Amino acid sequence: LGDGSVSATANVDFTFKFRAVVTDADGAILAGDFPCVWSSSDPAVAAITSDPEENIVTVVSGSAGSAVITVDLGDFSGLVTIEVGP
Repeated sequence: LGDGSVSATANVDFTFKFRAVVTDADGAILAGDFPCVWSSSDPAVAAITSDPEENIVTVVSGSAGSAVITVDLGDFSGLVTIEVGP
């Protein structure tokens, strides 16, 4: 998903789809079903509107502000920041 350097900006209602891809230390994509846990730091700004399916979620922008979408798998996390303008 990203190491925190990924960002998205929307000045209108917008729908994003994010997919978690699990890799090994060399960057090779690992096959299989990995039970990721998704969350939003502020659902009023960026709400997760779907249950993860194949590690994909749908996020819909809302109120102006900033939110961080986090995906966790065990001790590992990925982050993406979403900025929604007025």
